[in-house]
Amino acid sequence: MPRHPRPVSHGGADGLLALGLSLALGLAATGCAAGPGNRPRPPAAAATTAATTAAPAVAVPASSLHLPIEAYLLSTADSTRLQTARAALIGSCMKRFGADYTPAVTAGPRSQMANRYGPTDPDTARTYGYHAPDAQRPANGQPSAPALPPDLAAVLGHGAGAPQLPGAPPAPATYHGLAVPPGGCVGEADRALTAGGGILQDDQAAVDINFQDYQRSLADAGVTAAFARWSSCMAAQGYRYDNPQSAVNDTRWRTPAPSAQEIATAAADVACKQQAGVVAAWFGAESQLEEQDIRTRSADLTRVRQSIDTALRNAGSAG
Repeated sequence: MPRHPRPVSHGGADGLLALGLSLALGLAATGCAAGPGNRPRPPAAAATTAATTAAPAVAVPASSLHLPIEAYLLSTADSTRLQTARAALIGSCMKRFGADYTPAVTAGPRSQMANRYGPTDPDTARTYGYHAPDAQRPANGQPSAPALPPDLAAVLGHGAGAPQLPGAPPAPATYHGLAVPPGGCVGEADRALTAGGGILQDDQAAVDINFQDYQRSLADAGVTAAFARWSSCMAAQGYRYDNPQSAVNDTRWRTPAPSAQEIATAAADVACKQQAGVVAAWFGAESQLEEQDIRTRSADLTRVRQSIDTALRNAGSAG
């Protein structure tokens, strides 16, 4: 599935589809090199032209593809950059109050597309089955942020990167004679990154298109025909599923690690997706739907792109 709006910070098999859509900047960053986060972004004026209009003619892993709406969502690289800047700003603020504290920077899924259609890469399926390859982990080497005493936790403030203490008081006006910024150090960092209209999480306009067109694509005639071919291919190998989502959501895969049966099923799933042209049909249908919505909402999405660029410039200025 597509990913959810994320603050700047991102499993088992049952989380595979949801993980593919998610973005969190309370600040949840996504992690690796091969996603949409590492491709150039179109300029705001030109971004309403879809990057990809035709379904690919060959079988490729979905993670190598880029949907048009990705130009208006925080990429892997964007999220990491924002989260890293936010952590540095929080750490610098906390030093003013005598605390050596920097939030951990969390790495997450490799790309928007990595798990959107379930497993599509043979090697990944043979290793992880339906389990998500990318468990959340600190990207800067910290296992977790250091613990803080209650008074300094109050100075830190609240939000992603700050401890969530039940009943914690709001940030005090002063700490040992020093003025505490409104909202604490978290509030100060967030204001610096959002100055001038920057955003730290996916804008709802882009999120809606991302989710809704994924759902709409499931009713596309080309997609349902590809699913039927996939189901027949799977049945020929002894696997009874109506569509790829039902294979991903099989409750037998809700285990800490993939079983031999799960890996065998996922490997057959990928082979049948390739044989049935599932990724090509699905990606093509989603791309067409997104292109239509991007044209319809071009003013909103131009604003979204500008807001992302503003936040990234602010992150650069933060050092």
